[in-house]
Amino acid sequence: MSLLAAFSVVAGNVCAAECKQGSARYVDPESGLLLSFSSFGENVQVMHQFTIGLEGADTQLGGFVVVEGEPLRPISIVMNKCPDGDVTGEELEACTVWKGVPYGRFSDGNIGLLPLADEVAVTQILLPDFTRSVMSDPVWEEIETINDPFEVFDFKDCGVS
Repeated sequence: MSLLAAFSVVAGNVCAAECKQGSARYVDPESGLLLSFSSFGENVQVMHQFTIGLEGADTQLGGFVVVEGEPLRPISIVMNKCPDGDVTGEELEACTVWKGVPYGRFSDGNIGLLPLADEVAVTQILLPDFTRSVMSDPVWEEIETINDPFEVFDFKDCGVS
């Protein structure tokens, strides 16, 4: 690892350590996709709200991290053009691009479940099987990236919470 690369990792960790998860922004270095968390409020079922897309592009995928399952754990749902209001399970399934457990790499190198909004941001977000899901969805034709997405997003900066 070069000195510059080592510095970038350390600098990224310092910035992530100063940022709360609920306002952190991440970038996929392969495709340039930006994953931006934003505050959702006090809903105990929803941990996070986020968008994924190229910065400034018209097509942005929306998503939530909810708490579900036994044992309780965070589940991310990335959606495209879901109807507003009360929706059926079938309607939600039709607009879901990806669903899975989001993992984070912490500044100490350990990997674990995504932290709560008011906790320190992780240095990387891992979305297992995201690439296959998003590339098999018709929305991928609307997202004009140079390279295909990967499943690891690196901490970029701290947005507005």
